This record gives sequence, C-alpha cells and structure tokens, in this order.
Amino acid sequence: VPMYVIADQLGVPRSEFKRFKAWSDAWVIGLGLPVPEEKLVEAAHLVVEMQHYMIARMNERRETPQDDMMTDLVQATYEGDRPLTDKEVLSIVEQILVAGNETTTNGIANGVMILAQDQALQQRLRENPDQVKKFVEEVLRYESPVQGLFRYVTEDTELGGVAIPKGSTVMIRYASGNRDETKFDKADVLDVDRKNSGAHIAFGSGTHHCVGSQLARAEMEQSFKAMLKHFSRFELAMAPDEITYHPSFALRGPTTLPLRLEKA
Repeated sequence: VPMYVIADQLGVPRSEFKRFKAWSDAWVIGLGLPVPEEKLVEAAHLVVEMQHYMIARMNERRETPQDDMMTDLVQATYEGDRPLTDKEVLSIVEQILVAGNETTTNGIANGVMILAQDQALQQRLRENPDQVKKFVEEVLRYESPVQGLFRYVTEDTELGGVAIPKGSTVMIRYASGNRDETKFDKADVLDVDRKNSGAHIAFGSGTHHCVGSQLARAEMEQSFKAMLKHFSRFELAMAPDEITYHPSFALRGPTTLPLRLEKA
C-alpha cells in the first residue's frame, strides 16, 4: 500500500513497486546490525540503480511536465532564486521513497500484529469504525515505527544531569518518550481509550516533524479498516515470540507476518 501511494505521488508506474521496495530496503540496510561487506556492496549497487532511474524520470519531467510531485520538484526553486540541483531533487525523492515506505509499512504491520492477537479489539473496531483513528494513534505511540534518529547538538546543554557539549551527535529515542510513564498512564499498555495518545512523538517534533504524518495516518487507518471489513477474523499463524524483526536500531517492524484469515 505505501509503495503504491508513493508511486502515484512521484508519478512513476505502480508496476515497478517491487523494484522500489528493493531500493528502499537497500537504502536503510546501514541502520541495522553489522552487515557483511558483500551485502553492503549489493545494497550500494541497488541505491545507484535507483538514482539513475530517478534522474531519468527527472529529465523526462523537465521535457514533458506532468501532474505529479516529480514535476513539482524539478520546477521548484530555492528561495525563489535558483532551480534545485539534481542532487537536491534526488535527495528529496530518496527521502520520500524510503521514509514514506519503511515507516508506514512497519506501522501497518505493527497494528495488524496487535489486532491479530486481540479478537475482542477486532470486534470492537468492526462495530465502531470511528474508533480506528484512535487505534492508529495508540499504535504509533505503543509500537513507534521510527524508534529514534540521530540529531546534532547546536549548543551546550544538560539533560538528566548529563552534560552534552555543542557539536555532539545524540540518538533521540522517540519510542522511549512514547513509553514515558510521566506522560502516559500505564504506558506499556495499549489503550484505545487513552485520552492523550495523540501526544506521542512518533513523527518527531518541531522543525523535524514528519511532513508525511497525515498521509501515514490515512494509510494506516484505511489499511486497518479494510482488514476488519474483508475478514471476519484474523490471527497470527505463528507464536508471537517466533516473530522476527528487522535488525535496525532506528526502525521497528516484523520481517514477515503470517496470518490465518477468515473471509467476511
């Protein structure tokens, strides 16, 4: 679903979504545990392949503009002065492709995994589809797709009694903040009725707030509603403790999610 949405936004064919997914996975491979050199080389080749593909699409849009984001980017200017360079456009496109896919895919998978283990919650949301929005917010808080990202310290500061000098690189753990007991009562419990679940920081904050946050929410909501509508019951086809996760310190989501489905 996220790959289709991104393809439509960029103006590239949906039929290429498997290539997009492979490129996206290659782009984030360095955010995980140590990877064998041959895997890193393979990933680098895939990333370069993606860059050549996107540059070709960019050049096509310069010649023949379309109603899509790629056209908007190649026609955009920096502060109304100069056109964006190929490198700048490519950087934005890569961020859209990767950040818009990996995170939302994991958000959907995490929510489905939660529902698959709670038949009562499934039924509740089937009977009250208006509550799916609240479920989305609680999934984002409870199983944050982005666990944390690196940030650069711009001035000397102190946090929790620890001095952090200007110029330091820190890992901001959004997932930890979303389980903060001083902010969320019984933070380790998923509660659709939680009054302040929307106060989570799964999408970052301030300047770094995710520009695709509303789109991600919509994709998650529609995915959950579709699952609940088309299946009268779904459950895990393996024990919860057998589910494996992507080996990443920044992203969180299962590698596979086998389900037993009963059609409605």
